[in-house]
Amino acid sequence: MSAEELREQLARIGDRAPVADVPPDTWARGRRSLRRARLATAGAVVAAVTVVAGLVAWLPARDAEPPVADRSSLGVPDRIELPPERMSDRSSDDSWTREEVSDDLAVGVGAAAFVTPFGLPVVVDAADGSHHLLDLPDFAGNASLVAHGLFSDRLALELSPDGTRLAYAYAEIGPESDSAPIPSGVRVVDLGDGSVRTIPVVGGEGVVVTDVGWSPSGSWLVWRGAQLSSWTSGSMGGVERDVAGRVAPGAVASDRIRLPSGNASVTAAIDDRGTVVLSGDAAVRLVFPESPPVGVTETDDVIVREPSFSVHVAWRGPVVHDVRLTDDAQEHVVASHVTSPGFDQPMEAARRPFPFPQETSGRPLAVLGWVDDEHLLVRVGQEGEPAVGSLGELAVVGPGGPDLPGTYRVVGELDEGLPRLSVATDLVTVDHPTVERPAPDWPWSEERISLTIGLGVAGALSVLWLLRRGWRVWLARRRPAL
Repeated sequence: MSAEELREQLARIGDRAPVADVPPDTWARGRRSLRRARLATAGAVVAAVTVVAGLVAWLPARDAEPPVADRSSLGVPDRIELPPERMSDRSSDDSWTREEVSDDLAVGVGAAAFVTPFGLPVVVDAADGSHHLLDLPDFAGNASLVAHGLFSDRLALELSPDGTRLAYAYAEIGPESDSAPIPSGVRVVDLGDGSVRTIPVVGGEGVVVTDVGWSPSGSWLVWRGAQLSSWTSGSMGGVERDVAGRVAPGAVASDRIRLPSGNASVTAAIDDRGTVVLSGDAAVRLVFPESPPVGVTETDDVIVREPSFSVHVAWRGPVVHDVRLTDDAQEHVVASHVTSPGFDQPMEAARRPFPFPQETSGRPLAVLGWVDDEHLLVRVGQEGEPAVGSLGELAVVGPGGPDLPGTYRVVGELDEGLPRLSVATDLVTVDHPTVERPAPDWPWSEERISLTIGLGVAGALSVLWLLRRGWRVWLARRRPAL
């Protein structure tokens, strides 16, 4: 076929073909539709990014400063929580790995303090209830061997009555630990400025301080502990003997105190003049400071001798308050002791039993301190659950008398598994024992963060797919039939 014949054939086909009516603005409408599609896609992408960014921003921020409160607003929170286990994560050299664990010890007034089951010290803020995780210098629990070993739940960590200072057991486990005694003893932190005072305790291969008591004004310290027969960076031997001592105001040395023998357990307290009371199941001993207090004189005069165990002893003015556990129930025994400035007056012993209220009958109980002369702050568990971590009720107890029933009032809640607890009792009153605080804002775990972001991205992509699909359907319906 020649070129001319081909042109004639195409012309005949064109003459018989239907004519398409194309509006003159078709091109312009097509460009507008393309722009709208692009804008919708961009909007979906922005929405997806916004969702993900919002999820990330929603994650708890850890660097925000807590609100500052004046002293009149300080108090003990009505709920104290145990930090999640991940907050006590350690590296291979036993150092804390979480950025929330801080070596800045100037945290302000503390309401409560405890050591987690993994050896991490925690101070609960009296102003806002936040939980400060502290990297205390040479805290004995910083060594996982000590934290999980013989003294896992017995390391001293004690707030002063006003919550401004923190005493703790320290142990310098360094390169010489395998060949020399481990330097150890008591350190005191000023929670206002973060300064630390060191009181060495020498004996055996080192001394693990298990208990610290403050005098009512927070000026004197009394401590008890265990002198070890062997202690290295990789092992702990048996207890050579139980030891105790007393620290004068501002001192960096300790006077040793002889513990009474023949007692299954001993509790200790010190008054603002340095007089120590040591209460056991067999006898109670008073230890007087000389004047001036450069040495120790002792008396073995007995205040209380009975078949019971002392679970808490304290000075209330010139009177010793001894809380004892008998075979039947807890009993508050007040033993009066009259002293003079020269400590030369005879001791006046008197015994006034005050049975605990019926609400505590058969239930395990731990004394946290005296609120006033007639009321105790205690933590109480359920019958048959004696472990410290199961004592979940924080209560104010008023021991009763012969003609006066005792009182029992639950004032707070303690998290399951919370170990031995120290409370700044000066912040507690009978009328206002605790204050309401928000729950601690623990950072999310890495798994939860990853899951949340993953679900957010998946949701955003789903929204993007639905938008694109909906847009295509809308365009198909809007397209005119040819």
